[in-house]
Amino acid sequence: MKNYITVALIAIFGITFQLDAQTSGRFYASWDDLSEKKHIEGYEITGISSSRLFITTKEGEKKTKLNEAPSEIYTINGQTLRSGKKTCYIVLLEGPMCCYVQYFSQGHTAYSETIEGEIIYGAAKGLEKQLKKLDLFDEYIKDRPKREFNDSVNGYFNKELSWRIKYFKIVNEKLNK
Repeated sequence: MKNYITVALIAIFGITFQLDAQTSGRFYASWDDLSEKKHIEGYEITGISSSRLFITTKEGEKKTKLNEAPSEIYTINGQTLRSGKKTCYIVLLEGPMCCYVQYFSQGHTAYSETIEGEIIYGAAKGLEKQLKKLDLFDEYIKDRPKREFNDSVNGYFNKELSWRIKYFKIVNEKLNK
Protein backbone atom coordinates (compact mmCIF):
# COMPACT_ATOMS: atom_id res chain seq x y z
CA MET A 1 0.00 0.00 0.00
CA LYS A 2 2.75 2.48 0.90
CA ASN A 3 4.47 1.89 -2.45
CA TYR A 4 1.29 3.04 -4.19
CA ILE A 5 1.18 6.09 -1.95
CA THR A 6 4.75 7.02 -2.81
CA VAL A 7 4.09 6.57 -6.51
CA ALA A 8 1.01 8.80 -6.17
CA LEU A 9 3.02 11.45 -4.33
CA ILE A 10 5.70 11.41 -6.96
CA ALA A 11 3.07 11.82 -9.68
CA ILE A 12 1.29 14.60 -7.80
CA PHE A 13 4.38 16.68 -7.15
CA GLY A 14 5.89 16.25 -10.58
CA ILE A 15 9.17 15.16 -9.03
CA THR A 16 9.53 11.92 -10.82
CA PHE A 17 12.53 11.70 -13.08
CA GLN A 18 11.82 10.66 -16.64
CA LEU A 19 13.01 7.09 -16.87
CA ASP A 20 12.29 4.51 -19.48
CA ALA A 21 12.99 0.81 -19.90
CA GLN A 22 16.51 1.54 -21.11
CA THR A 23 17.44 3.51 -17.98
CA SER A 24 15.70 1.40 -15.32
CA GLY A 25 17.93 -1.07 -13.50
CA ARG A 26 21.10 0.93 -14.16
CA PHE A 27 23.86 2.54 -12.10
CA TYR A 28 25.05 6.11 -12.65
CA ALA A 29 28.40 7.55 -11.60
CA SER A 30 26.87 10.97 -10.86
CA TRP A 31 23.62 12.88 -10.91
CA ASP A 32 24.71 14.54 -14.15
CA ASP A 33 25.22 11.11 -15.73
CA LEU A 34 21.67 10.17 -14.72
CA SER A 35 20.22 13.30 -16.31
CA GLU A 36 22.24 12.57 -19.47
CA LYS A 37 21.26 8.86 -19.31
CA LYS A 38 24.90 7.76 -19.30
CA HIS A 39 24.82 4.62 -17.17
CA ILE A 40 27.79 2.58 -15.97
CA GLU A 41 28.31 -0.16 -18.55
CA GLY A 42 28.29 -3.85 -17.68
CA TYR A 43 25.74 -3.83 -14.84
CA GLU A 44 22.01 -4.36 -14.72
CA ILE A 45 19.98 -4.37 -11.51
CA THR A 46 17.50 -7.23 -11.54
CA GLY A 47 16.21 -7.03 -7.97
CA ILE A 48 16.49 -5.38 -4.60
CA SER A 49 16.12 -6.31 -0.95
CA SER A 50 16.39 -4.09 2.11
CA SER A 51 20.20 -4.31 2.17
CA ARG A 52 21.27 -5.88 -1.14
CA LEU A 53 21.02 -5.45 -4.87
CA PHE A 54 20.80 -8.31 -7.34
CA ILE A 55 23.05 -7.42 -10.25
CA THR A 56 23.66 -9.12 -13.58
CA THR A 57 27.12 -8.74 -15.09
CA LYS A 58 29.08 -10.65 -17.75
CA GLU A 59 30.01 -13.14 -15.03
CA GLY A 60 26.35 -13.79 -14.17
CA GLU A 61 24.02 -12.72 -11.39
CA LYS A 62 25.32 -11.81 -7.95
CA LYS A 63 24.06 -10.31 -4.69
CA THR A 64 25.84 -7.12 -3.66
CA LYS A 65 25.57 -5.13 -0.45
CA LEU A 66 24.33 -1.60 -1.08
CA ASN A 67 27.60 -0.06 0.07
CA GLU A 68 29.56 -2.32 -2.32
CA ALA A 69 27.54 -1.46 -5.42
CA PRO A 70 29.25 0.30 -8.37
CA SER A 71 27.48 3.56 -7.48
CA GLU A 72 25.09 4.98 -4.91
CA ILE A 73 22.78 6.41 -7.62
CA TYR A 74 20.64 3.93 -9.55
CA THR A 75 17.20 3.32 -10.98
CA ILE A 76 14.72 0.53 -10.36
CA ASN A 77 11.15 0.21 -11.64
CA GLY A 78 11.15 3.77 -12.96
CA GLN A 79 12.29 5.27 -9.65
CA THR A 80 15.56 7.02 -8.91
CA LEU A 81 17.21 5.66 -5.80
CA ARG A 82 20.24 6.53 -3.75
CA SER A 83 22.03 4.38 -1.17
CA GLY A 84 22.99 5.69 2.20
CA LYS A 85 23.54 4.32 5.69
CA LYS A 86 23.02 0.69 4.65
CA THR A 87 19.60 1.27 3.10
CA CYS A 88 18.22 2.73 -0.10
CA TYR A 89 16.08 5.81 -0.52
CA ILE A 90 13.72 7.03 -3.22
CA VAL A 91 14.78 10.49 -4.38
CA LEU A 92 11.69 12.70 -4.06
CA LEU A 93 13.30 16.08 -4.58
CA GLU A 94 16.74 17.16 -5.78
CA GLY A 95 18.28 20.57 -5.17
CA PRO A 96 20.32 22.37 -2.54
CA MET A 97 18.22 20.34 -0.08
CA CYS A 98 17.20 16.89 -1.25
CA CYS A 99 14.31 14.91 0.21
CA TYR A 100 14.07 11.11 0.34
CA VAL A 101 11.85 8.33 1.64
CA GLN A 102 13.19 4.93 2.54
CA TYR A 103 12.49 2.41 -0.23
CA PHE A 104 11.08 -0.33 2.00
CA SER A 105 9.55 1.89 4.67
CA GLN A 106 8.16 5.07 3.18
CA GLY A 107 7.32 6.43 6.64
CA HIS A 108 11.03 7.05 7.18
CA THR A 109 12.20 10.27 5.57
CA ALA A 110 15.69 11.66 5.11
CA TYR A 111 17.43 14.64 3.55
CA SER A 112 20.80 15.71 2.26
CA GLU A 113 22.39 19.01 1.43
CA THR A 114 22.98 18.54 -2.31
CA ILE A 115 22.48 15.26 -4.13
CA GLU A 116 26.03 14.14 -3.28
CA GLY A 117 25.76 15.15 0.40
CA GLU A 118 25.45 12.69 3.26
CA ILE A 119 21.94 11.30 3.64
CA ILE A 120 20.70 12.19 7.11
CA TYR A 121 17.73 10.41 8.67
CA GLY A 122 14.90 12.73 9.70
CA ALA A 123 13.94 15.12 6.91
CA ALA A 124 11.85 17.25 9.28
CA LYS A 125 14.86 18.20 11.44
CA GLY A 126 16.97 19.30 8.49
CA LEU A 127 14.11 21.20 6.90
CA GLU A 128 13.23 22.98 10.15
CA LYS A 129 16.87 23.98 10.65
CA GLN A 130 16.95 25.61 7.19
CA LEU A 131 13.54 27.24 7.68
CA LYS A 132 14.76 28.86 10.91
CA LYS A 133 17.84 30.21 9.07
CA LEU A 134 15.60 31.65 6.35
CA ASP A 135 13.07 33.00 8.89
CA LEU A 136 10.26 30.84 7.49
CA PHE A 137 9.74 28.52 10.45
CA ASP A 138 6.65 30.29 11.87
CA GLU A 139 4.92 30.18 8.47
CA TYR A 140 5.78 26.46 8.21
CA ILE A 141 4.27 25.70 11.62
CA LYS A 142 1.10 27.68 10.88
CA ASP A 143 0.68 25.83 7.58
CA ARG A 144 0.99 22.35 9.18
CA PRO A 145 -1.84 20.11 8.01
CA LYS A 146 -4.56 19.39 10.51
CA ARG A 147 -5.54 15.85 11.31
CA GLU A 148 -9.16 15.35 10.33
CA PHE A 149 -11.56 12.73 11.61
CA ASN A 150 -11.84 11.01 8.23
CA ASP A 151 -8.04 10.90 7.63
CA SER A 152 -6.57 7.44 7.39
CA VAL A 153 -3.06 6.89 8.68
CA ASN A 154 -1.75 6.87 5.10
CA GLY A 155 -3.88 9.86 4.16
CA TYR A 156 -2.45 11.95 6.98
CA PHE A 157 1.08 10.76 6.18
CA ASN A 158 0.53 11.95 2.58
CA LYS A 159 -0.68 15.34 3.84
CA GLU A 160 2.40 15.74 6.03
CA LEU A 161 4.80 14.65 3.31
CA SER A 162 3.12 17.00 0.82
CA TRP A 163 3.47 19.85 3.31
CA ARG A 164 7.17 19.11 3.88
CA ILE A 165 7.91 18.81 0.17
CA LYS A 166 6.20 22.16 -0.39
CA TYR A 167 8.62 23.74 2.09
CA PHE A 168 11.63 21.85 0.72
CA LYS A 169 10.79 23.47 -2.63
CA ILE A 170 10.51 26.91 -1.01
CA VAL A 171 13.87 26.44 0.75
CA ASN A 172 15.46 25.29 -2.52
CA GLU A 173 14.13 28.35 -4.35
CA LYS A 174 15.58 30.65 -1.65
CA LEU A 175 18.92 28.82 -1.61
CA ASN A 176 19.19 28.93 -5.43
CA LYS A 177 18.96 32.76 -5.44
